[in-house]
Amino acid sequence: MLGWLRKLTQNQASARGVRGGGVDAAQALATATPKAGGTPLAQTIDRRSMTAWLLQCPPPVPAPTTPAHEHAVVAALQRMVDGAKLPESLIPRASAVLPQLLRTLRQEAPSRLEWVEKVSKDQLLMAEVLRMAHSAHFRTREPIQSLDGALSLIGQQGLKAAIARVVLKPVLTSDNPRLTGRASHRAWMANEAMGARCADHLRTQGMDWFEGFLAGTLWGVGRTAVLRTLDLAQLDLPAPWTPELDATLDTSAHQLFGRLVAGWDMTPLLNEAAQAFVQAPVGPHRHPLCVALLAAEREFLDALPA
Repeated sequence: MLGWLRKLTQNQASARGVRGGGVDAAQALATATPKAGGTPLAQTIDRRSMTAWLLQCPPPVPAPTTPAHEHAVVAALQRMVDGAKLPESLIPRASAVLPQLLRTLRQEAPSRLEWVEKVSKDQLLMAEVLRMAHSAHFRTREPIQSLDGALSLIGQQGLKAAIARVVLKPVLTSDNPRLTGRASHRAWMANEAMGARCADHLRTQGMDWFEGFLAGTLWGVGRTAVLRTLDLAQLDLPAPWTPELDATLDTSAHQLFGRLVAGWDMTPLLNEAAQAFVQAPVGPHRHPLCVALLAAEREFLDALPA
């Protein structure tokens, strides 16, 4: 069942080696207590610029007139958002990988012993399972001594989350020298934190936390699509840009997240949230998953060092 996953990850494992468990920066950020509430976008998203943080740029600064290059950026984003069909080059490999991921996640689970055998054959997946078992969310007083113990601790939903992380990371990261590559490391850090935070929000509402994890991990795909749009148009983002452009970057990210995720047909709940962002990218939103995503992003930005 996981043969396709082994083929997908074996080159990554040989190239990078396997990292052990422990709690990384994104998990540390995700340990804050979630804040509830369904407020409009302007109140829910901290005005600290996510795009500026991803690109390690200074924050937006008002300007007496809109710079010419910002008009070009806005026009490129508008063309992409309004296009009849989003190009596959926007998120390369997604259309090939995500259907296989969904089939794996929806299959009936084998016994834990069978999972141990299957997971042990994939170094990256095994490392992710062990990392998750040692994370702050699952950590116990007794050390985890084996893969079987780790799988017993995280359960089937935890294993699904580990599989999703391993599969989605190479899809949602980039090593190109332009904007998407510059933002890639921090983007994945944010994806992991968003997955944990959004999962916590849904868990406190008595909903399936894995839905929140999947939505939060995919949330950054909209902003990645914004940067890829500018890369494809061979446009840069000279900093500091204006607050007006920053708001356009946010709005476009929400619209592209909605269009991409709706097209991938992940889960009914995620499809509903995606459609809500397509129809009303700046909110206000009442859908529980939309509220959780926006609150998780606010919390992530609040937790960043000043």
